[in-house]
Amino acid sequence: MPPDSVPSPSPQTDCRDRDARPWSALPLETFSLQICKNPHGCASLLPVLSPNKETDRGFRMVLSAEHVCTERVVSGFKKQMQNTTCGMASLAALLSCLGTEGEGMQMETRCQKASVCTETAAEEEGDVRSWSGGPFSEPFLLEKFRDSPLLPKTLHTEGLTLDALCQLTDAALEAMQSQKRTKRTHMPEVQSSEHVDGFRTALIRHLSPPPSSSCQTGSDDNKQCDPAGGLPLLVNYNMGSLGQEGLRGHFAVAAAFHESSDSVLLLDVWPETPVCWVPVALLCEAMGTVDSASKLTRGYIELVEQECS
Repeated sequence: MPPDSVPSPSPQTDCRDRDARPWSALPLETFSLQICKNPHGCASLLPVLSPNKETDRGFRMVLSAEHVCTERVVSGFKKQMQNTTCGMASLAALLSCLGTEGEGMQMETRCQKASVCTETAAEEEGDVRSWSGGPFSEPFLLEKFRDSPLLPKTLHTEGLTLDALCQLTDAALEAMQSQKRTKRTHMPEVQSSEHVDGFRTALIRHLSPPPSSSCQTGSDDNKQCDPAGGLPLLVNYNMGSLGQEGLRGHFAVAAAFHESSDSVLLLDVWPETPVCWVPVALLCEAMGTVDSASKLTRGYIELVEQECS
C-alpha cells in the first residue's frame, strides 16, 4: 500500500526539469481532468488526485517516481468512448509514445504491404493508407482496422483478449514501419515471487529512460538489442480484483513505477475510474485471473525490438 506521506521532489530533481524528471512540467490539471466524481476501488488504490482535491499525494508520487514513460503518453491518453473498447483506447496511448506530429514520422504504406488492410483493398491499385506519428486516438484506430480480419466481430459485445490486442498492436507497428513488436506474458493464477519480480523487472526495464543507443556490441562481437526504454506497458486484468465492484476484464496503461511504495501508475481508460497508483502484487493478482473468452489468464504486453540493422 502506498505510504501515508510522500516527500516533495528534491532540488536535484526539480519539478521543472523535463530531462531529469519526465512529466514534471505538466500541470496538475492534466491529471485532475481524468478523475471521476465517484472513484471505485479498494483502500489500496491511491488516486493521483482525490475527487475533492484534499491532497495531491498521488501527483507528488508521479514527480518522485524513479521510472516513468515518455510524457507523450498524456497526449494519447483518453477515456474510452464505448463500453468494450478499453483495449483500443489503451493502444492509442501506447502508440502515441512512439512519435508526435511534426517529427517527420510520415509513414505511408500501400495496402498490399500493410496487414491492417483487407485483401479486397489490397487489390485496388494506388490505395494508400497513411500512419502519421500521432498522437493516436480510439476513433483513428477503429477506422484503420474497420475492415481488417484482425478486429474481432465481437469487439462491441465482448471486447478484446490479450492475444487479440497483441495482433492488432503488431499490425499497427508494421504499418508504422517500426522495428518494435509485442511480447505478451500471461500471468499464472497461482503466482510465485518470481512471477511478481518478473513483472516488476519489466516495468523498470521499459519505463526507465532509453539508452543512448538501441544496440550495443556483445562479447561475441554480435550486436545485441537493448529492451525498449521509456515506453509504457499495456496491462490486462480483472477490475473486480482491485475492488472495483461490478467491473470485469479490462485494459489500461502502466505508465510509471514508484519503487519505494512498490506501486504502478495506471492510466485507466474506463470513464468512471481514476488514474491511480496500484500495488504491484495486487495488480499481478488481478492479471492472474481467467478471461472467459480466451479461457487463458490475463497478463501484460511489452514492446521489444524486433531486430537491429
